[in-house]
Amino acid sequence: MPVVVLEVVSARNLPAADGTGSSDPFVRVTTGRQAHKTKTIKKNLHPEWYDEFALFVEDPATTRLQLDVFDWDAVGSHDLLGKASVRLDHLQLNKRTTMELPLAGRAVLTVRLRALDFGILPNETDEELLADVEAPQVVVLLERAAHLTAGDSSGTSDCYAQLSAGPTTHSTGVQYRTLNPVWNEAFLFNLSDPAHDCVRIEVWDKDLVGHDPLGKTSLLLTSLVAGIPMYSALIPW
Repeated sequence: MPVVVLEVVSARNLPAADGTGSSDPFVRVTTGRQAHKTKTIKKNLHPEWYDEFALFVEDPATTRLQLDVFDWDAVGSHDLLGKASVRLDHLQLNKRTTMELPLAGRAVLTVRLRALDFGILPNETDEELLADVEAPQVVVLLERAAHLTAGDSSGTSDCYAQLSAGPTTHSTGVQYRTLNPVWNEAFLFNLSDPAHDCVRIEVWDKDLVGHDPLGKTSLLLTSLVAGIPMYSALIPW
């Protein structure tokens, strides 16, 4: 399935939503059932996030990314500061595209997009395309697990997975009351040593108090082939 990498870079001239004359902004990115959220920048109307996400694209010709900028509040709902929608059908294959998206009033959100395996063929040489990528990266598409151990008395589990590579850890959403969860989520990792880095995957049963381990596995990046599914048995803890 096609994947797009989105970097939420910064915003400027955001409205003040707090009594202090400032805001605590974060950005929520959604498309279909996928959702990601940047970190929250406290007391800033010109925040810089530089947060990257990988997202599945069902149909590049029709899919849009929805970006909503909120002011974080400790109590009650978060205040919407502005929103924008981004088309993907104009992107060039593996070429980073910077966009400045008007939000509301004078507010602007800056993002960068890169279509990994779809898009218009660019005129650049392979060397120029590689130079456009600042650091080695890998996108892991976690599809599903099967025949997991029941962690709850109901005979099922509330399953989620944690994926780690280097210092970065991502978590999937929770699939409730199942032993065969389907996530279909994409995760982006920046690599320091692609020849030796591995992706560690841990699967957990979520509980109100504590979480039960269901299994774990590790995948060497040198064993991965782009576009070819890989299956790995989970090792009990």
